[in-house]
Amino acid sequence: MDAQYTLKAQKAKQGQQQLTLSGNLSLNSLAGIKQELLPYIGKKGPMQIALTEVEAIDLGIFQLLQAFVWAQKAHGSEVEVTLNLPPDQQQLIDISGVSIKS
Repeated sequence: MDAQYTLKAQKAKQGQQQLTLSGNLSLNSLAGIKQELLPYIGKKGPMQIALTEVEAIDLGIFQLLQAFVWAQKAHGSEVEVTLNLPPDQQQLIDISGVSIKS
């Protein structure tokens, strides 16, 4: 499996920045995802990150997103993370107890 993912950015309602992550969100992709998220650290205003059309996912993406949420909180901005995962992936996440805290 190759490390292909996409990160799309767009403005959502009331000036909220929306980032959508899809594709391969496994360890092979984390360095690239991190580099693409860095420019958003420190941006003011609410932000939403949505995981959708996920082909592969592992714990590393949760660690990266948790660090991003905390960095934004330190800059006075809130981040909401939503998971739109296939049922089998969602079940594994639910069983593991992994979550992203704001």
